[in-house]
Amino acid sequence: GFIASEHGGTDCDDLNPTAHNDLDCDGWPDLFISSYRGPSSGYEQDSWVYWGSDRFDPISRLALPTTGAAHSAAGDLNGDGFVDLVVPSKDEYDENQDQTPGTQVTIFWGSEHGPVAADTSSLEAHGPESVAIEDLDGDSHPDLLVLCAADGTEETASRIYWGPLNPNLESNPADSTLLQTGIAHSFAIADFDGDEDLDIAISSYGDASDPDSVAIHINQEAGRSWASVELEATPNPRGLDAGDLNNDGHIDLVVANYTRELYSHVYWGPVLGSTTTELMPLETEVAMDVAIEDLNQDGVPDLVFANYKENEAACNSSSDCEDVVVTDSFTYWGKINESGDVTFETRTDFQTHGANAITTGDINLDGHPDVLVASHTSTADLDENGSPDNSKTSSLVFYGPLGPEESWVLAETLRANAAWNVVLIGGGP
Repeated sequence: GFIASEHGGTDCDDLNPTAHNDLDCDGWPDLFISSYRGPSSGYEQDSWVYWGSDRFDPISRLALPTTGAAHSAAGDLNGDGFVDLVVPSKDEYDENQDQTPGTQVTIFWGSEHGPVAADTSSLEAHGPESVAIEDLDGDSHPDLLVLCAADGTEETASRIYWGPLNPNLESNPADSTLLQTGIAHSFAIADFDGDEDLDIAISSYGDASDPDSVAIHINQEAGRSWASVELEATPNPRGLDAGDLNNDGHIDLVVANYTRELYSHVYWGPVLGSTTTELMPLETEVAMDVAIEDLNQDGVPDLVFANYKENEAACNSSSDCEDVVVTDSFTYWGKINESGDVTFETRTDFQTHGANAITTGDINLDGHPDVLVASHTSTADLDENGSPDNSKTSSLVFYGPLGPEESWVLAETLRANAAWNVVLIGGGP
């Protein structure tokens, strides 16, 4: 259940009508970077809010105390006009200092000055790895999806908590629906079956008894019931994104594969019932995430992959590969060929280190999409024993305009320990 604190506030739109859902109501998009762990203090790390302007000031930031922070999200959960932050605690240490699954999701409630560290509610969860905020039942109230790296039992499973969520949940507990998943990692939310209800694609990874999978959870009964359809599996699926890549009216699904078998895949829509013969492979290097964005604004979506480390073929030995995390991530440029089909034949490589997640959007409000990369670790950050020193990782900002002919220039670096993802908050109506 929830452990709630008191909360109150004033509508952000009343304070600044030009503010578009940013954290502090000043009209500039803000960033939240989740910090997973550090080299000395373990999983108890500050995650960071970077306050927006035409350029981000690495000194102008707000620390929020988190534990093993993983894929976080932002949205107005309680309908008060302020943006809240939701942070899952994937891992923590037990009393013997052994790694164990985390036990909660923390909601930092928003205010006119941004999230408040002392104003939180906690949701019990078992190893929560990803959260999403989306109106899944169509009632105009955002709902909270919590994906857990667990076995799907009642006590440890993924869940949907139906909005609006009141911070005083001790007296008004949230209604929730169990979602049967494997060891869930990531998600993409879209209308996959064309019935105008939002469905959820979920990637899960596991072992021989609980194999890798990508499943579409089909929305039934306004989200109170879900039917799961597994797609033809790709190896080690991680990040997902969905959209109509070829403008045929069907939602396509892109899967980043954390594998040294060199490829991630596009499932062409309609994806329900897809087989391996309907997949388009794209070369990647141990990819953790993917984002769909029309970066060069030519009307055709592009694909941005976060490559975590080099493939084994580029290493002298498998042990060396564990530390080869300064590597290029890839952007595949969408193009319509003479037959009218969308292709992704042109690729731009841009240097990243330990890339764990990709976020896109217009960060500086100049009308061009930008790219943010959450850096989990770097070979520049290895300690004397050759192990990753996560205290020195920096997430990366590449400002648009970006295109296949442009040189990708690293514009800014934003520090966070073992960043899991970067949440872009604001920037649009």
